[in-house]
Amino acid sequence: MPWPKGKKYSAEHIAKRSATLIRRGTRRKKPIVLEGIEYWRCGTCKIYKSNSEYYEDGKTAVGISSVCKSCHIACAIRTRDPENARQNNVIYMRRARALNPIKFLERDRLAGAKKRKLSPEKVAARNAVNSAVKRGDLVKPKSCENCGQEKRLTGHHDDYTKPLMVRWLCYSCHGKEHRVGEFKRLAQ
Repeated sequence: MPWPKGKKYSAEHIAKRSATLIRRGTRRKKPIVLEGIEYWRCGTCKIYKSNSEYYEDGKTAVGISSVCKSCHIACAIRTRDPENARQNNVIYMRRARALNPIKFLERDRLAGAKKRKLSPEKVAARNAVNSAVKRGDLVKPKSCENCGQEKRLTGHHDDYTKPLMVRWLCYSCHGKEHRVGEFKRLAQ
């Protein structure tokens, strides 16, 4: 019988379940008891640790997970994929915007006003590029400079004091460029 996830059981119920599993020979973990404290072996690092070093898990007979907290965190960090999470968020936000466009229009309007107020040099550089493209001084290419795909392009400024020095990038490459720039600033 699987244990329901998240459901907490009394100590008596857990003891009864543990006794049943021991009698059947299906219990995998055996604790070491030192000075009245049970120490369980982590399935990953193979080190014995006390109950407080494990997350609660209602699916197990003991009520704790088979992997200690530090190993669990290390695995979560190792398997976390920020680009995948970003793509999932894009899909989620497209659906949310389609369901409630008025809410997001107002939100975008307020965010845009805040950005324009905080960084007037960026606004001036963007306006200069847009005017130059309309006049024909700047020619907007058909494909992204990074990935080469023919998508909707935006101008990326490496230096806002040189407003007509832009690289034409698609939205995804432009976002990656800004994230790389942010990491460089944080590292300094």
